[in-house]
Order: sequence, then C-alpha cells, then structure tokens
Amino acid sequence: MLRVVNNEIEIHETPLEKVVVNFPELSIYFDDINENRWKIVFKPFQGVKLTTIDCFDVNSLLIDGVYKKFILEDTESKWIQTLKQELKLNDDTADFMNKSHHYIFPFQDNIIEIIAWGNYIITLDEQNG
Repeated sequence: MLRVVNNEIEIHETPLEKVVVNFPELSIYFDDINENRWKIVFKPFQGVKLTTIDCFDVNSLLIDGVYKKFILEDTESKWIQTLKQELKLNDDTADFMNKSHHYIFPFQDNIIEIIAWGNYIITLDEQNG
C-alpha cells in the first residue's frame, strides 16, 4: 500500500534530481512545483534502486487511481521482505531491517527507491543558513 510521506512538497515536473551517496547516508536533491530546492537525507540506508521511468510500471504508483508527484512510502514493501529474508540467512539474530521504510520518488524520467530507517528534509536555504 502506498502513502504520501509529505503532502506539502509536490515534486516539480522537471525536478533536476541529484543523488549523492556518502556512506552511511544517501541524499536526494530536487525541486518542488514552486521551484524551491530540497534535500532529503536518508541515514542509514540499506538499499537504493534507480530505474528509468520507461522500465517501471507507473501504474503501481497510483493512489486512488491518481499518479501522485510526492515522496511516497510503500508500507507493504516486497523489497523489504526480500532483504529481511536475505538478512535472516546471513545473520539470524539481526533485526535492523524491522526499522526500515521503502521510500519512492516518482521523478520525471526516473524512479528512485530507497530502503532506510528514516530521513530528514531541509531546503537548501536552511542548509546554507
């Protein structure tokens, strides 16, 4: 089941997305519909997928029949279940995947998915003080 993480930040039609990995965190920069620049930081993250929209079933991102241009979360993630199964095989006492969430960014040309414990969002104006 999909849910909108933050309905106050609608992703711009041309978001100019940028992904930066600096272990143990991953940051995504993008523009909203008002052309404000945002940075969302995931820390720690357990996985990331970048898929061209041409190879992604965008119908799977419909909420009540509508394609939402917001940060989404898959609350019944098959990907998280797969990672949990693999973790169990590698370390049957580890349970850190129980804290993980599956976030989805439906950008114009790409879909970016992240598995992470949590995130925080800032505007670049806030970051630069």
